[in-house]
Amino acid sequence: MKRLLPGCFSLADREVALLRESDQHANVVRYFCTEQDHLFRYIALELATATVADVVEGRVTDYASSLPSSTEIMRQALMGLAHLHSLDIGKVWERERLVKKTLCFLTVVTVE
Repeated sequence: MKRLLPGCFSLADREVALLRESDQHANVVRYFCTEQDHLFRYIALELATATVADVVEGRVTDYASSLPSSTEIMRQALMGLAHLHSLDIGKVWERERLVKKTLCFLTVVTVE
């Protein structure tokens, strides 16, 4: 869940529009819905286990063994970015500095 102040609502609207366009790719974070009250706008996104920054900076310990290799993480990140570019929105994400290691989320898929 991402919570935004009223001063950021226009940025939130732009982000939601981009998320809706790019939502159907396995390597792009899933967008679920947006809600608003008198104080905040809330954006519900796919639950992430960590960020690339967490992995690079060694803050992932509990589930580190279940994460893919660094090469695989990079491959999947590039596949997501290639998808964004195929929709002509990859450049927008890069221009607005939305592509960075603190915003590249990782999820761990468990098979039961």
